[in-house]
Amino acid sequence: MHPIIAHNLKSLSQLVALLSNLGEEAFTANIASMHNSTLGKHTRHIIEFYHCLFDGMIDGSVNYDSRPRQMIYEQSLLAAKAEINHIVKGLTALASDTDTGNQQIVLVSSEYGTEPVMANTTPFRELLYMADHTVHHLAVMRLGVEALLPEISLDDTIGFAPSTISHLSHVHPHLHPAQ
Repeated sequence: MHPIIAHNLKSLSQLVALLSNLGEEAFTANIASMHNSTLGKHTRHIIEFYHCLFDGMIDGSVNYDSRPRQMIYEQSLLAAKAEINHIVKGLTALASDTDTGNQQIVLVSSEYGTEPVMANTTPFRELLYMADHTVHHLAVMRLGVEALLPEISLDDTIGFAPSTISHLSHVHPHLHPAQ
């Protein structure tokens, strides 16, 4: 399996593990330390970025700014987990199709000014971005869970990039990333 796909699958697995510690009330609760955002909103955001990429692989154009913002994924823990499982299946299918991962697509974003910004990219390059994007949101979500439900013990690596985990293990072998 391509390492980029494996990294995305690991990040999504961490998201599912985090969500498995929550009930609907915690999933939809406004959390002050997250600027009154919710864990559900961050989950929806992650899901929709994957949707944008998968749609873009079909259309030849990705636009992360033009998301449908489907509220079901931020309001229903069950729906969010089911959709993450669907994304995992899509990534797993992509793992066996290396030609698709290297095909040329166009990234379009219209939110940087009055003119659209376009750049050539590939699905694998966008999956690198997607993995970092997911880790970033997992870090924010981790802070939210720790504020809302301090009794929950999360995996020490949730919300940390692989390079940070590697660095910390070499510099401070006795510390876990979250300490």
